[in-house]
Amino acid sequence: MGEGLSDFYALAMATDPAADVDGVYPWAVTLPITVSAPRLRKIITTVSAVIPYCTDTNKNPLTFADIDPGKALPTTALPRNPLLGPFRADLANEVHSQGEVWCMMLWEMRANLIRNSARSREQPRLQS
Repeated sequence: MGEGLSDFYALAMATDPAADVDGVYPWAVTLPITVSAPRLRKIITTVSAVIPYCTDTNKNPLTFADIDPGKALPTTALPRNPLLGPFRADLANEVHSQGEVWCMMLWEMRANLIRNSARSREQPRLQS
């Protein structure tokens, strides 16, 4: 849950509040890391999400089944990132894979809360 919550928090903080709640938000970070051992100095690329975060299930079809090694299937929604290698169902329950699904659920919840908040402001209030 921590992987997904941290991705959600970072994504929510980095997204313009006026942005479309149903927009497509890819999430990847490249971090230059200096290691004290000279032989180990390199740049590490961290790809947080295999699929961009989006409330449209045609663009992000992840569900609970995608974190079950017995049910996970490779997605055809987008080309697979070559840095991640071939799809492996045995890695479906790995914390980063679980985090993507958890973050997506939080992202959908955020979109629904924003939509409902906008609707409630538009409805007339009862007068006493």
